[in-house]
Amino acid sequence: MHFIRSIYPWCSDGCVDALPHMFVVVNLGFNEGSTEGEEVEEVSSFLDELSLLDEPLKQNHILEEEWDLYYKQTDSGPKTLLTDEVILPDYMWESIKDHNDIPYAYHSLPALLEEFSDIE
Repeated sequence: MHFIRSIYPWCSDGCVDALPHMFVVVNLGFNEGSTEGEEVEEVSSFLDELSLLDEPLKQNHILEEEWDLYYKQTDSGPKTLLTDEVILPDYMWESIKDHNDIPYAYHSLPALLEEFSDIE
């Protein structure tokens, strides 16, 4: 399964036909699972703890001068990104990857966890 965070420019807010401008993709290393909202939130929180979803614009090589297109300054609190998250089977991610020109930053959770276990 692949966790996919889609990132949109703020100008597409409210446009149901908007395509994401980039993805952050994490290979979760298993093929069974659900795309239920609760599971997506759980995985998202876990990946946030590992900092895999930090700085998606930098990971996708977006120039810092263009970040204002993606970050929205809120009245209070930090700037926010317009995102959508889903967990898809491997074959669906491969199809999206092969048929889109949307840039993506890719991480492998199994490889990362193996790296952590080697350090201990």
